[in-house]
Amino acid sequence: MTLLTRMGLRSQNPDSPGPKASPKTQIAVTCEVTSRLSAVRSLPGSQLLDHGARYLQHHYSAWAQQQGGYEEAFYSDDEDDIQ
Repeated sequence: MTLLTRMGLRSQNPDSPGPKASPKTQIAVTCEVTSRLSAVRSLPGSQLLDHGARYLQHHYSAWAQQQGGYEEAFYSDDEDDIQ
């Protein structure tokens, strides 16, 4: 959460009018950072990926459930979203 706050993607106070990226963007950044850190090998890759998975579960599971699950939340039939 600190990283996302420092990057301006998330506010420490969820009720504040400060910067907020969409949950999709926050999840994507979390996955990207976890992936890049696992390549550094400062921690065993599986341990780092476990930390990333727990972080996503703790911070985004409720949002994902409201969307119908992660697959549904990230599904888009809009061809403009596909790169």
